[in-house]
Parts: sequence; C-alpha cells; structure tokens
Amino acid sequence: MNDITIPFYFLDENHIVLSAKEVDYAIRYELIYLKDLGKIVDVSLVKYPNDGSLLELALDFLLDNFCINTDVSNDVELESDLVSSKWRYILLLWLYENRKGSTTDYDRINIIYADFGYPLDMERFISYMPAHDDYETLGYQNILNNWNVYLNTYKYLIES
Repeated sequence: MNDITIPFYFLDENHIVLSAKEVDYAIRYELIYLKDLGKIVDVSLVKYPNDGSLLELALDFLLDNFCINTDVSNDVELESDLVSSKWRYILLLWLYENRKGSTTDYDRINIIYADFGYPLDMERFISYMPAHDDYETLGYQNILNNWNVYLNTYKYLIES
C-alpha cells in the first residue's frame, strides 16, 4: 500500500487500540512491524478480552506458531470502510506528527490519497488539487491547516 510502517510506541502514545480486523488490515498492508504484534495484541485484548480472533493471534504468537492470515472473513463493506478509514487516519496522524516542513510532506500525503482511492475528505490538503476556499491562503500553511482540520474532525476514529 505505502512505505509507512507505524511503530507500537506511536499507537501506545496516542492510545490507539486495534480490533482484530484492524490488526489483520495492518498485517495485510504491512502497516505495523511484526515485531510489535505481541504488544499490539496485548493492548487490544484489554479492550476486547473476548475477541476470539485476537486470542488466537495472541496464542499463535506466544507459541511461536505465527502464520499471517490475510484473509478477512466475510467483511461487511461498511465495516471494512471503517477499518480502512481508521488506518488512513492513523497514517495521516503519523505523517502530521513527523512532518518535514517541505514538499516531502506533499508527496507522502499524495501517496496516501492515491492508496486509499482518492477520498473526497482529503482533497483540501492535497497539493495538486485546486483551492477550495480563500485563494490568498494558498501554499504549505494552508495545506497544513486543512490537514489539521481533517485530523481534528476524524479524531473520533481512534478514540476508545
């Protein structure tokens, strides 16, 4: 999907807890480090103690019998969209908190925009899209502002 991998410490610092489907998604698209999987599952089990899929992941991991299963069983499209939206948010939050203050930021945002199918809610902070509001506030600061607005608007996606 992209070349960004989110470390466990970032998820932990932002109190991001992942469901089994979100962990599956992250594994499938290589969004997390597999070395962090044990810690991620451990934190997730606190919130979802009866989730059989998480328990199976934890057991396989503990028994060193881990096999990556990228088959998400019979996902409902809406649920899949929520998982995808949450991961898009996490990636954009990671990039925002680790931005370089240069055109490199544009490139990384644009890649996520493409990887997630050009979502409309990102258009306001895509560098090659026409401005949607005050034409006097064009440039990096405007993109940064709109990016921040996006993060504030969709923060509920990671709140427990």
